[in-house]
Amino acid sequence: MKVVYYPGCSLKNSYPEFEKSTIEACKELGIELEEVPEWNCCGVNFSLSDNIMRHLGAVRTFLNVQEEMGDVGNKIVTLCSMCYNVLKRVNVTLKEERDTLENTNKFIEDFPNYRADLEIVHFLQLLKEEIGFDALKKKVKNPLEGVKIAPY
Repeated sequence: MKVVYYPGCSLKNSYPEFEKSTIEACKELGIELEEVPEWNCCGVNFSLSDNIMRHLGAVRTFLNVQEEMGDVGNKIVTLCSMCYNVLKRVNVTLKEERDTLENTNKFIEDFPNYRADLEIVHFLQLLKEEIGFDALKKKVKNPLEGVKIAPY
């Protein structure tokens, strides 16, 4: 299964080991992560802002996926919880508020219009919904029983 993959700034720059281990695990699970070309920062620094214009980086990433990766699918998968939060909120806003979508498309008129038809998914959600816990259990090579973990 091929999926559109958005790494985000913090993961790419601060946690490359996490990204590398996830990519290797995906190979074992039959998931091919295809990175968004020329992705932009999601705008997490402005994550509390209601002003959609502060999140144009996210919209441009959506446009890159829409225009260059349509053959891969309409889901964008991310590992970073903050990127997931920002991308999801921006996308939901653009889907639900048609005026905001129209104004955003006018503002970035040198790009094709964003259709607001993408789905933002956290990697853990992908594992749960597309792979399933039973299939994951079968792939475990070194069980970490008794070890407490928290998602990134």
